[in-house]
Amino acid sequence: MKFDYINCGEVLYLMPDLVQTLRTLKTVLKPKGILRGNLHSLYQRQNFFRAQQLFTAMGLMQRNPEETEIGVVLDTMNALKKKHPSSDKPGILSKRLRVRRNMC
Repeated sequence: MKFDYINCGEVLYLMPDLVQTLRTLKTVLKPKGILRGNLHSLYQRQNFFRAQQLFTAMGLMQRNPEETEIGVVLDTMNALKKKHPSSDKPGILSKRLRVRRNMC
């Protein structure tokens, strides 16, 4: 099956190997097809990467997150928000965890 249009908005940065992901998508894209995607800058993703490392160390990222894991993430991010101005969007991380859970 080949596609005319593939929309990868808010997804590509989640892939562990971006080059392999793009190569795979190309195999299912028609010759004149369109691949739409966006990539965040390293600066924009830095807090997400740090949070992912923390939650991996806490054992929360080894499998698809359940409600307990999502609750721990939300509690942690809310606690950080109160103490650190760079943790201003805990809802975005929990949304991305839910997206990751739904993708798997």
